[in-house]
Amino acid sequence: MASEADMAKSRWWIAPDLAEALERGETFADWLAGRIPVASYARISADITRDEHGVEDQHASNGRHAGNLGLAIVKYYEDNDKTAAKDEVIRDAFDLLVKEINRRRTSEGFRVLGVLCTERERLYRRPGDYERIINALTVDDDGLLVEDGKHFDLYGDGAEMIGLVGVAQSMKEIRKIRQRTKRSHVSRAQRGKFTGGPRRFGWLGADKKTERPANMEKNPEEWPILKQMIRDGVAGKSWMTIANGLNKRGILTSKGGKWSQTSVRALLTNPFICGYRKLNGDLVRDDEGNIKVGEWDAPATPAQWRAMCERSRQSGAQKGLAVDSLDHSPGGPSDRSRVYLFSGFLRCGNTLEDGTMCNGRMGGTRRKNRDGTYGYHYRCVADGKGACGRISRNGAEVDRYLKELVLQKLEKELKNRTRRQSRPWDGEAELERLEKKVANLRQQWRDDVVTDDFFYAELPPLEGKLRKLRTEQERHTLAEQQSQSLTADIREEWEGMDLAQKRAAIGRVLRAVIVSPLEEGAWRRGPFDPTKLRPIWRERSGNVP
Repeated sequence: MASEADMAKSRWWIAPDLAEALERGETFADWLAGRIPVASYARISADITRDEHGVEDQHASNGRHAGNLGLAIVKYYEDNDKTAAKDEVIRDAFDLLVKEINRRRTSEGFRVLGVLCTERERLYRRPGDYERIINALTVDDDGLLVEDGKHFDLYGDGAEMIGLVGVAQSMKEIRKIRQRTKRSHVSRAQRGKFTGGPRRFGWLGADKKTERPANMEKNPEEWPILKQMIRDGVAGKSWMTIANGLNKRGILTSKGGKWSQTSVRALLTNPFICGYRKLNGDLVRDDEGNIKVGEWDAPATPAQWRAMCERSRQSGAQKGLAVDSLDHSPGGPSDRSRVYLFSGFLRCGNTLEDGTMCNGRMGGTRRKNRDGTYGYHYRCVADGKGACGRISRNGAEVDRYLKELVLQKLEKELKNRTRRQSRPWDGEAELERLEKKVANLRQQWRDDVVTDDFFYAELPPLEGKLRKLRTEQERHTLAEQQSQSLTADIREEWEGMDLAQKRAAIGRVLRAVIVSPLEEGAWRRGPFDPTKLRPIWRERSGNVP
């Protein structure tokens, strides 16, 4: 199904001089005046300047040829900025043209027998499209095809062969173009150049007057916004929170639309933001295995980019995706909680019949109060795996009390924190060694120094080790980046944090909270008793040094 944006690139309309004649009271036959009724089709693959001059020039050329050949253009069809070489691209104007030529009548009721185009490649490039338009033109023996002012014999003995040879040549050229493009991308990437493409948020677009390529220089208006997005992403703010904040401020994407969770994540986890580039799923490297840094302006550091990649990777577990090395601790990137502040941190302290502690996770549940308002409480849920389902506590009271304890703990440790350099990751040297080893193996295989059998036997285990090391590197980087994002002003910053950030901060100092049962006979709706909550603090507060 074509989108509204794609439909806007496809248009069709009745010839203006025909419309004027009908308004004057003339009939279609009067206007035709013995000429043969035809359609004008135009298409261009890439309307880079967005002024539609490409299709306009084609229609103008078709009009001149029609006048010379005694033809009358009844209707115009055009697919602007649409390739004819890809199966997935829907050409709405072409589809309508085929339908109306096949029945020899436009949807407005006017007879039409043939098609004018500047080149057959504008009309068709793939065998399936060739077959569709030729079948439509030859449904009766009155159809005609005019290419650049010359009649194409649809009914001659060699017509089908000529048409199919043209398609074959077109498909061959398409493959050549794709191969040249791929080689160009690799070459430019290895030289640290970017290949252009649509403008990215934060960078300036192409400018022919100054010969400035797209996505090389920062956009002064968007750059500070992008830098703040990166800081928020590294600090643990959810993609959706970032998107909502941008939308509330009226900040649009590079395409003029609203931000979404997906568009924010795609922008912030793209290696482009730190000067890297990926081809075929791997970072572009030089012959020695070192990552090639591009020449474009980069708003993020490699550490920031890796931290956001790790956040994105672990958050995939929330959608049920298979993710290695998950951090299942409450407040961690893989944590599924999305509503209540201390869900998962609380553990049921009820004593079971065998004398052991229940230790069931306590989650938040919405409930109706006596006055008709709604609140929430934390409760142990009987799950058939040992949880008793016996203990519950007022959620607002628990959050208020524990939040204050956590803030006091964070304030104390952050004030005593001395500035330090980021802790180096222990696996850095091993990762660098393996990356160079893999790069060397690939080069030896390309140079026929090693056999295919040896290459495909040795590469998979090396790549497995690389994936594991890169995952560990990204986890370490995320921990370091988020640690540095905490300051001694944590109490002031708290209200500006979203739920994901608050839970991550809690997880840095708190492992769990044991919720003990009330005394026997105690009123469950009595005053809140904080002595029934026993925090289990981290001996060394997670990532807070």
